[in-house]
Amino acid sequence: MTLFYWCTEFFVCFIEVYLCFTFCDLFVPAKKSLIKEVFISSIIALIVVLFNSYSMISPLLTVFILLMYFGSQYYIRRKKPLRILLSVILYFVILFLFDYVFLFVISFLAQVDIEYLTENMSVLRTVTTLCSKTVLFIFLRLISKIAAKNSFYSQKIEYIFMLLAFISTMFSTIMYAYLITNKDTYSKIFLLSCFMGMIIMILAFFFVMDYVQKDEQKKQEFYFIEQQNELLERGLKEQEKTFALWQQSIHDYKHKIAMLDTLANNKQFDKIHNILSQEMEKFNDKAFYISTGNKALDVIINSKMNVAKENNINFTFNIKLDGGMKIEDIDLCIILGNLLDNAIEASKDEYDPIIHVSIGFKNNFFVIKIMNTYSKSEIKYGTSKENPAFHGIGLKSVKSIVKKYDGNFYIGCENGYVSTIITI
Repeated sequence: MTLFYWCTEFFVCFIEVYLCFTFCDLFVPAKKSLIKEVFISSIIALIVVLFNSYSMISPLLTVFILLMYFGSQYYIRRKKPLRILLSVILYFVILFLFDYVFLFVISFLAQVDIEYLTENMSVLRTVTTLCSKTVLFIFLRLISKIAAKNSFYSQKIEYIFMLLAFISTMFSTIMYAYLITNKDTYSKIFLLSCFMGMIIMILAFFFVMDYVQKDEQKKQEFYFIEQQNELLERGLKEQEKTFALWQQSIHDYKHKIAMLDTLANNKQFDKIHNILSQEMEKFNDKAFYISTGNKALDVIINSKMNVAKENNINFTFNIKLDGGMKIEDIDLCIILGNLLDNAIEASKDEYDPIIHVSIGFKNNFFVIKIMNTYSKSEIKYGTSKENPAFHGIGLKSVKSIVKKYDGNFYIGCENGYVSTIITI
């Protein structure tokens, strides 16, 4: 029978560790590695069971287990250590709450002391732990479904999350100290009510996260619609401008052809040659048009190139689209529109302004790189309108699109240039 108890203890510890991976995925997503997670869960569960064989509960053991949980989560994710630590702490608080709620319930129903359940291997302890982990599993499945609707990444949510982890930890510590010193019936009922309230508060936290994230998404969608309308309006204006120039050119050429005809009749060939040379220069200047093979990209690049020329900014480019595009046209236009607007704005006050656009594929990645001159020694990253290097609120939109395609976004200043690089 003793072997059965310890096997059950190992199974329960394994479930606890494995569920921690699921919980931390809500806040620091990682590529699933079932073999690694099962192996790590088995090792930690075995260590916990070995320690439990000497001491069922001790503060030192709890801290040691928490550090093992944190180490295992960081090993799998390799990023955002603070967020991982907060996730593990909050998970421990949830474990503590569910364990003690069921300890109270089972001890009341069986008319035994809580210490008997925590310090001795018995059928009641096994029933308590299995019930606790079953309800814990259901609870985590519920919050996972809430989280699956959204990705919890916004800064607001991170602040709420940190506050909840802090409050939960402090409250649980105080309640645990109260539990040790007060063992009468009324105290137990009071603690049970507090623990149930904490569970409800944590569940409410995830509903709040869901609401906040939906609100953020609505704002993003509204901004994207504005961006799309702006791009459509720009494209329409460019077409109208092109048509107006074409009409003007037709009108001018009628007069010039009549002039050339008069000069030809008078055999003034030198003047005809001069006029044709001038027209060829104008034609070459007006006829220059970047053609990439993607119409949406052509519109935005040519539009911004004309704006740059109007501001006496040297505009160079290197665009090679050898493979299929990994991004929707509207998203590409929003990215380029915002980044080029910022680059043009930042270059206006430069002595020898240059903007270089590079778009293409490198090592099977779609890469956008925009460089512009920026002579100031320091820059502040962000979207403040007071900062000419990063003018406008479009960077937030750009970063959202890059995240949508699981890409990377980088901005840096070096050797008198601001470089923005996007890899998808």
